[in-house]
Amino acid sequence: MLFSINAISQDRIIKTNSDTIYCKITEIGTEEIKYKLKDYPSDLIFTIDVEKVRKIVLNGGKEIPFTSEMDNPENYTDNKKNAIKIHFMSPIMGNISFAYEKSISPGRSMEFGIGYIYGNENTGEQDNGIILRAGYKFMRTPDFYVRKLKYSHLLKGSYIKPELIFNSFSTHEHNYQTGNYTKTNATSISVLLITGKQIVYSNSFLIDFYFGGGYGYTNNDNINYYYSNTIVDMDVPFSFTAGLKVGFLFK
Repeated sequence: MLFSINAISQDRIIKTNSDTIYCKITEIGTEEIKYKLKDYPSDLIFTIDVEKVRKIVLNGGKEIPFTSEMDNPENYTDNKKNAIKIHFMSPIMGNISFAYEKSISPGRSMEFGIGYIYGNENTGEQDNGIILRAGYKFMRTPDFYVRKLKYSHLLKGSYIKPELIFNSFSTHEHNYQTGNYTKTNATSISVLLITGKQIVYSNSFLIDFYFGGGYGYTNNDNINYYYSNTIVDMDVPFSFTAGLKVGFLFK
């Protein structure tokens, strides 16, 4: 009981690894916290880097949380956190596709895409259909730590992104025996792991280039080109995608 009362009467430093330091805090700085320990001389001051601290609980019960500079939203208040992008090569590939990306926290964002399919490069016949995409992006973090480290921009940098792609369109399938074209439907679903890099210029303009692969399913084995991705017809159907997007940022 005496130990519990003594612990409660002291300040507490809760570290990021969940360890607790019972002490008397003397100073809270931007880079380190200074404190004294009960069983050591009163003129001996200990310090701990704020990056190793999750929160402080003062003697009176008030809590002071700490956030890594890398993940501190206050460091990115001037960043535009939304972007509208167009798949740059899509018009010459028979479709027009757009994407919307929103930063949800430092190092993470969500991206949604939609496209309209209108052309077939083989027959000249009109294809009609849609492309839907959804992904969750993880930005690459540094391999080392330095003080005051932060992302240069919330939407800038190398990334990986699990992505789901859905395509469905009507097309004309070539019958090599008769030489005629018959109308058919082609639908595919792909689950891909995308890797890429996004470059931001002046907090206003961006370029995003990427490639990736995964698994896919199609209802039509005679067609393996789905405008936004390609499915290879194998026992285990692999799916691939690559591209370049350009866009503008806004608040």
